[in-house]
Amino acid sequence: EAFIFNQALMHASYPNQSNQSRLAVTVGVVPEKAKMSMLYYDNDRKKVSRYSMPDDMFLHYPQIIKSPKIGAFEEEFDYVVPEINEQVLKDHLYQNRIKFATMKPLFNDAKNQELFEKNGFLKIPAINEEDIQALLDLLEELNFNRANGHGFYVGMDHKDKKAVSYMMDRVAEIVLPKVAPYLVDYRLITASFVIKDPNPVGIVPPHQDWTFVEDEVQHCSVTCWIPLQKTTMENGCLGVIKGSNQYFSSVRPSPSPQSPSPLSKHMFTLFPYLNLIEMEAGEALIFDNRTIHASPPNISNEPRLAVGLSFTQKEAELRHYYLKPGTKDTLIKYKIDPAFFKKYDNASLSKMYDANQCIDDYEVISEQPFLWDDLSKKQFEERMLASGNQYNKALASHMKKLFGQQMKTGIINKVKSLVRKVIPI
Repeated sequence: EAFIFNQALMHASYPNQSNQSRLAVTVGVVPEKAKMSMLYYDNDRKKVSRYSMPDDMFLHYPQIIKSPKIGAFEEEFDYVVPEINEQVLKDHLYQNRIKFATMKPLFNDAKNQELFEKNGFLKIPAINEEDIQALLDLLEELNFNRANGHGFYVGMDHKDKKAVSYMMDRVAEIVLPKVAPYLVDYRLITASFVIKDPNPVGIVPPHQDWTFVEDEVQHCSVTCWIPLQKTTMENGCLGVIKGSNQYFSSVRPSPSPQSPSPLSKHMFTLFPYLNLIEMEAGEALIFDNRTIHASPPNISNEPRLAVGLSFTQKEAELRHYYLKPGTKDTLIKYKIDPAFFKKYDNASLSKMYDANQCIDDYEVISEQPFLWDDLSKKQFEERMLASGNQYNKALASHMKKLFGQQMKTGIINKVKSLVRKVIPI
């Protein structure tokens, strides 16, 4: 058999651990009209010399291994090898793997699966008026105190974990029968109310949700977000960066704000490129946990009520990555189950990190370096434009009306203070 590859392709081989030589032949092939008479010689890692060579140069191989002893010198030019760090290389390889790999289906419709993998999100019809009323009745029954000072509340963060467990079971009981027909071989991870109270500076900043699974190329973890009333830009509808599920290979650990993130210094770079998804009550937006998402302030007079459920493929192995206390560059990887989220939330994990405490009731799989690609503003904008996003003039105008010139002064600090507090999973 023959393996044909471009000579620019990275390639390698494992050691031969058999008792016999691995014999092979190689044949170099070029297009018939290609000019094959050049050799480039690296002089000192800063300059390269170009030589014109006879067509039979490979018959004189010993004479060209080092400084060429045959051929005619043509020119010398500057050449610097581009430097990339380990994470940049991982991201390149990861994006290639996504391009050519096949994700295990989560949706039973191939077109839905294709759109989800390409864009990082999918909108579908889900629950009806009766279901919505049942969820509103449940929220009233729970009577969660939402006075946390920043206008955004996730039910799973409630301190009474028995109430959290009850909430998760009941939300799933109401919603799952209507969402499940779109899915195949799935497992439920979490279910919660997600509430955005009126707050003129209540931005939920651009972020990605935690990593829930072992292999985010074969498998994925998703959030199924369902508003219980019509959502618009006025009451803080959800916005996404199309294709951002393919931007990074790095995992997203807890807790926040302690864990560094490639998004943390780019809130004002990312926000104007959001695709705002206005939705009717009962529709569902299913998005990959890797998809960058955010929402503008709720400037209406009513809270924006929603529920969020998370899923993955049934065969996926669940994981949680926790920033090792006392470090900013080391992660502890845990083997977990869905019950993990009935006990731990970002607030409790944040307190544990500050108290130099680790999770001690789940199996530690390994410790690993925490590496991520620190993109510049220009690099982020290039990725967003390349994946089909455009500058959102309507959103930019809306935000300018809300904040005006204050965006250049004190309001930035106030918003950044909210950013540090509001990181919904």
